[in-house]
Amino acid sequence: MKSNWILALALTAVSAIAADSFARIDAVPRRDKPMVKISPVATDTVTPEHPIWMKDEIERTAASLTFQDKKKLTDEWKTYVFSFKAEGSGTVDIQFGGGYTGDVAKRNWVYVRNVKVNGASWRNNGDFKKSSYVEKGQKEMPNGFWVNRNAKLIKDLGDGKAAVLVNHDNRLSFSFNVVAGETYEVSVDFKAAPTPAP
Repeated sequence: MKSNWILALALTAVSAIAADSFARIDAVPRRDKPMVKISPVATDTVTPEHPIWMKDEIERTAASLTFQDKKKLTDEWKTYVFSFKAEGSGTVDIQFGGGYTGDVAKRNWVYVRNVKVNGASWRNNGDFKKSSYVEKGQKEMPNGFWVNRNAKLIKDLGDGKAAVLVNHDNRLSFSFNVVAGETYEVSVDFKAAPTPAP
């Protein structure tokens, strides 16, 4: 019995590494009027960039910031820390997902946990211990967060701690109000995940 459990863990680790999983975080200002512009602050763990597919420079630099790691995730947790400065006051959505590829079937899956803003656990629930059901009990999500599509809260990832399974199209997100001139630091833990069964 024990050997089967160890084998299952080993296969999960191999699947996770083989999935070429990458961390991706998007900071997206709400399209209020005027829309808040946010500027990246230097970080060592992820590379920030504005959406390259937008041709209009003013719209591009106001639309969002994507923070990505160019290195593949492994089955070990890695902490990412990124910061941005608000050039105006308003609301910013933070979205956690996986890397992008043109082939939807190959968009990698990752686990996310331990979300902090300015050093504090987001709404005292960055560890996802508190959760509730929405959509008539069909979906469970951590309090203070939103999961879309097939993102899934996993209450125990085998170490007694919760995580959320996400990818590029299935994300975990939360939002908060920002004040002009203030800098905000967000940290989060990622690790690779196997592709879930259909």
